Amino acid sequence: MLDFGKLEGPGALLVTKNLFDIIYAYTLKNKLITSTYDHGRGVNRRYTLSYCLQTNYHMSPKKYYIKRGGRHPPESWFLERGGAGLSIQEHFDLAQSKSHQNKVIGELRLITPSFESIHRNILRKFPSDVLRTY
Repeated sequence: MLDFGKLEGPGALLVTKNLFDIIYAYTLKNKLITSTYDHGRGVNRRYTLSYCLQTNYHMSPKKYYIKRGGRHPPESWFLERGGAGLSIQEHFDLAQSKSHQNKVIGELRLITPSFESIHRNILRKFPSDVLRTY
């Protein structure tokens, strides 16, 4: 049974594929993914700054999680988000700049919802799509 009064508690939500797809589409649309990691044993993770979308596809049926905690992007991520119209060298220099990286991270923090915010909205709008909390 879900405890609607304990919003700060869980570190992960096991959710339906339908809800996972909604959150994943939102994450992609807003370009929030900072890194991905495939464990090679049927576990795939997509990180944002504040949450992780995890698929366990080696299990039957597949399991879908939204987990607390994110990751900062690697330097190669900044190359993908460089300025339009720059030369290759200017683009590379901009991506390497710590002040540019800090600015991009700051902007990304403003648009990335926290795990607590996602959790609260899911419990309000999609309570039947939460299969378990951890």
